[in-house]
Amino acid sequence: MRPDDSTDHVAASSDELLSALPSSFVEVGCLVDQTGTVVELLCEPADESPVIERAAPADTGEEVSFPPGIRTQLVERFDRAAETGSTQTFETAIESDGEQRWYQVTVTPVTGEDGDAVTAVRDVTETRREQRSTRRQAEELWQAINATDDLVYVYGPDGTMRRWNDAVEQVTGYSPEELSGIEPTAFFPDSESERVLRAFEDVFETGHNRIDIALETKDGRRIPYQFAASRSETADGEPILTGIGRDVTDRIEREQQIAVLSRVLRHNVRNEMTVVAGGAEHLRKYVPDEGTDKIDRIERAAKDLQDLSENALDITKLLLEAPPKQPVSLGSNIEAIAERIDTDYPGSTIETDVEAGLVVEAVPQISRAVAELVENACEHNDDPSVTVLTERGAEQVRITITDDGTGLPANEKNVVIQSEPTSPVFHGIGMGLWLVRWLVRLSDGSISYRESEHGGARFDLYLSPARGGSTTP
Repeated sequence: MRPDDSTDHVAASSDELLSALPSSFVEVGCLVDQTGTVVELLCEPADESPVIERAAPADTGEEVSFPPGIRTQLVERFDRAAETGSTQTFETAIESDGEQRWYQVTVTPVTGEDGDAVTAVRDVTETRREQRSTRRQAEELWQAINATDDLVYVYGPDGTMRRWNDAVEQVTGYSPEELSGIEPTAFFPDSESERVLRAFEDVFETGHNRIDIALETKDGRRIPYQFAASRSETADGEPILTGIGRDVTDRIEREQQIAVLSRVLRHNVRNEMTVVAGGAEHLRKYVPDEGTDKIDRIERAAKDLQDLSENALDITKLLLEAPPKQPVSLGSNIEAIAERIDTDYPGSTIETDVEAGLVVEAVPQISRAVAELVENACEHNDDPSVTVLTERGAEQVRITITDDGTGLPANEKNVVIQSEPTSPVFHGIGMGLWLVRWLVRLSDGSISYRESEHGGARFDLYLSPARGGSTTP
């Protein structure tokens, strides 16, 4: 029948017949001959089981057999098992009480003169339903993915594309046959091949990657795209890359337009405010002493407008560029800020208790946040006393800025903590605080505000300590 050294071969001794049965729950376990007739029951079936037919109650010793649907396939698998010397498996459906149920049948040949086989029947209906539900969910997911304009794709570790949505075909111009197994470098200019392969390998090594690059279509058009990919696994544990590509043409054009507008606005506002301030100073010579307060107001308004313009443009640039985090030498920067404030605001008192070598992981402009808060206290209070303290912890660094002024108005406080939407009548005096909030947010930090013990303002900035690497001054 088959070689005696086959690993699937089961000895015919009575104690070992059960070893051929699956370890999971078995609906029916029996010994059958080549005609599909039940020779011996090894696992007693339930009376109501639809996978067997009884001529009489089981305890009478009368014949127990399989329904024709199972028996026909059983005979076919019996012959194949005898020829190949290996266990054969098939699944079949049976109607029971108006419901279709699925059963898995295994046929394992045993040694012996009779040439019988151990047959096990297991109910796999729930497994089938779960598989069907999973397939349906996957189909619904891909229907949604196909509805998006973004490119969605799956690559194997061998560098060939395995699956993609409709947008990939529509945008690139490649046919399904061309896309099947295509390498990632095919979608980009030859000059970018090394960069693309490096980004591809980085996903499998680190788990994720993001890259801005021009996509090159089949007909040679180049479109600005941003690609983000991450590593995942198939059901079999094989690593794969899943990614999404988004057309950023509109974003780039918008950024270029804003950049031009910002440069023009910054230049013109600065020049015009310089003229206003110079004119106000010139008028002092012709205005009686009792009218100089008007001149003072003109000069303050000119400076406020120039500062507002500078902050607005700095915020615009910050949000457009979204600079990456890096190690920043915050300790030395705070000391430099304190020295400058002493010069610019001679009536103010600045005290610092800062670790000189303090380095945080933040956007390069994070020191500007500290400077804005200190300057805000000096500008809006008479001869204030401002304190800047730092405290390093294992997981975060706290920077505390306090003053003895009058605190913040409610609308400016909301700029910092964002407890409610920004008011439609929000005015530019809080623009510096808004810049502070975005600098901290882009650094993945947090900021809180409360009244200081002297009745003024207290800000606590929480940032991550640097984990190494070169620092930004």
